[in-house]
Amino acid sequence: LKREFSNIYGFDINPLALLISKVKTTHIPEGVLISSQKNIEKRFLKYKKEKRFFKELLPNNLNVKYWFKPSIARDLTLLKKAINAQENKDVKDFFNIVLAEIALRTSYKRSNEFKMYRIPEEKLSKFKPSVLVEFKKKSDDNIKKLNEFHTILISKEPPEIHIHSQDARNKSNLKKESVDLVITSPPYGDSRTTVAYGEFSKIGGLWLDLPEVSSLDKNSLGGITKKEIMFFESPTFNKIIKKIK
Repeated sequence: LKREFSNIYGFDINPLALLISKVKTTHIPEGVLISSQKNIEKRFLKYKKEKRFFKELLPNNLNVKYWFKPSIARDLTLLKKAINAQENKDVKDFFNIVLAEIALRTSYKRSNEFKMYRIPEEKLSKFKPSVLVEFKKKSDDNIKKLNEFHTILISKEPPEIHIHSQDARNKSNLKKESVDLVITSPPYGDSRTTVAYGEFSKIGGLWLDLPEVSSLDKNSLGGITKKEIMFFESPTFNKIIKKIK
């Protein structure tokens, strides 16, 4: 692009997506993240040695017994406690994103599926992931990627980035004719017949105490099939939507 972006705005109703976007666009020195990672790992091992289990940190509105091996659920509470001990909010948010992803990785969820299916019963006994190993791998990967991204970003004049919880169907607080480029993704449709988008935010989001993820598929644009079709002041749009109907 010939011109640089001066302002970037991100809108979503998914609190986990908003947090991920906030983390990816917040610069934290690599050394700070590496030392924080080591501190979290030390606390985790300390809690584990003491045979701790922070039952109160288990997520609400999630069938933990169905989706997690008891030892994994316990270790995730230890990790959550260790991350919560971080004083710097940006650092805490960074590692909470790691927690959300490894909660999904260490759950009984089958991989490479469009829906949330549990792995077969006969494979449950062989499923033995390590929360600490997954945390180390994912933390190392995310630290590397964040550092690479911000190395590119700060080599130029960085734009102002604003992340907002906002529904695209409602009036935006952006000024008219202030936007040069819009990048978006299409609605997924209702979760019964298409990709259950919200399901893949549910496990990680609930471990981060984001209850709104439970109703994402219901509240998302296209999340419920409507009998009535809205028409807009655009002849081209109306012509196409009639063909789709």
